[in-house]
Amino acid sequence: MRNAVLVATATIVGCSMSSSFGLGGHSSSGGGGGTQGHGDRDATWKRFTVKDISLGTAIDKLPGFTCDADVGKYQHTCVKFLDDRCKGRPTYVRPIHFTSDVPKGQGCTYDSSTGATYLDRKITTAPLSAVAAIGTDTPVPRAYELRFTFAKDVLTQGSNIGKALIAKYGKPDFINEPMQMRWNVDGLSDVFVAAECGGTEGPQGDFCLVQAHDGPLLDSERSIAQDANAKAEEGGGPPAPKL
Repeated sequence: MRNAVLVATATIVGCSMSSSFGLGGHSSSGGGGGTQGHGDRDATWKRFTVKDISLGTAIDKLPGFTCDADVGKYQHTCVKFLDDRCKGRPTYVRPIHFTSDVPKGQGCTYDSSTGATYLDRKITTAPLSAVAAIGTDTPVPRAYELRFTFAKDVLTQGSNIGKALIAKYGKPDFINEPMQMRWNVDGLSDVFVAAECGGTEGPQGDFCLVQAHDGPLLDSERSIAQDANAKAEEGGGPPAPKL
């Protein structure tokens, strides 16, 4: 378990602050909040990368990821399992409501509705290590949330994982040792990076989660899609009658 923590910690430190995914050419400019310009948003996305993935990424193009079929629905999810137990096994991503929803045979399954994971059809006490990108409910789903799960560690400013997070994201705006840290964006309560270790109870067990979230991106992408649909409907009617 300790080795898994050290591997996860080293990976966070190695994340690039200038990910090449999805930062060029995206037209959103702040959306629902209306308080960020495009330049500020790009800077935030570069700062809040998780496993070299940026918020705003077109998630269907992420190499090595498996996606569910819910394009255009609320929660389109793409996942890459990092757990050694998933090497050589098929990957599945889908909402699991009943045991029968879990794909048959060997494989690693990610429940896109809860974040739970299954190994060879059996739910894991703590989630398998994975990185998930949650996409907007639009024709081109873009990541408005990133979730990285890995083995539990003590989350303090002096622990391995705490020092790695601070080296990457800077001094936290909120600290609740030994379980929580959070980094905010001024003026935007729904744009943040949060880390939590061992804060859950029940079948999910103890684990660490690093989550990057941009709520206004979801709002702005919806607005862009709605405007495009309205223009298509406006120009797609039957020919005008002779007047």
